[in-house]
Amino acid sequence: MLNNNKSIFYQKIGAFICILLIAVSLIYYPHRKKSFSKNKFQIGQAIELYEFLQKQPKDIMVASLIPEADNLPTFAQRSILVSKEYAIPYHVGYYFPFRQKAINLIEAQYSNDVTAIKQFIHQYNVDFFLLEQDIFTPEYIERNSWIKQHQPVANNVITNLKKGNSPALKVYQDSCSAFRINKYNLINASCILDNIKTTN
Repeated sequence: MLNNNKSIFYQKIGAFICILLIAVSLIYYPHRKKSFSKNKFQIGQAIELYEFLQKQPKDIMVASLIPEADNLPTFAQRSILVSKEYAIPYHVGYYFPFRQKAINLIEAQYSNDVTAIKQFIHQYNVDFFLLEQDIFTPEYIERNSWIKQHQPVANNVITNLKKGNSPALKVYQDSCSAFRINKYNLINASCILDNIKTTN
């Protein structure tokens, strides 16, 4: 009987020590691990751009390959065609059409043929293209991991740019700019279509 009481006593002590160790580790661990309590929330920086887009109709569509496109649905409350943040392959029914949109955007944005841009704008009802300063350089694509995922399209674009071929969209960077701040340039798709009509 005495041995049985001792065994129960030691079991209780052992259980108490285990609970104590778990409690101490749960309290101590978050303070020891610097990144434990830090979230990875993105903070929008292009405030003027968001404000400009918020003044546009709610049903506009922005086409862009730049990282800032990730922030537009949250901070500008406007729709984007594609972006890296939303390129998560949940299932093929979602991802394959999404990937095709991205490929079509890459092809249109870097095409030498203005007809490709026109068709793309009509196909996806695009209102704006959001660009960055050096987006029409091969180096931009080479360092953009998301664009590079779309092969062989990305490599074909790099090859064309290195040959000196100039994308048709580049011509409208100034004449059809609706809003420009820092490295961002928002190109009006309607302006592009109007310019295509007048030149044809």
